[in-house]
Amino acid sequence: MLAGYDVTCVCKSGEATLINNNGFFIEIPGYLNKKLNISSQKLPGKILATTPENVNLDNTSLVFLAMQEAQYSDLSIKNLMINIAKKKNTQHINNEYTTFKLFKKF
Repeated sequence: MLAGYDVTCVCKSGEATLINNNGFFIEIPGYLNKKLNISSQKLPGKILATTPENVNLDNTSLVFLAMQEAQYSDLSIKNLMINIAKKKNTQHINNEYTTFKLFKKF
């Protein structure tokens, strides 16, 4: 978000409502123990919080998982991960075979 990217945060319904209404505020130690305050409302990128069932992967270019191990067993997370893998594999296969279609078979 700091670099201007829009971010989709996948979380529980109550957390999604809270983040969408208020954003987030992070306070981390900086140089010489001076606190660095980061507010999502002041960053150039936007944050959208949603539940796993409502994730739109159409405009997604990067996915990273920041969950505790127990969360991976949730069925909605499992289904989301399967959809991410399908999208990635489909794009890879399409890109790979597009290259080969440029050559004429003899």
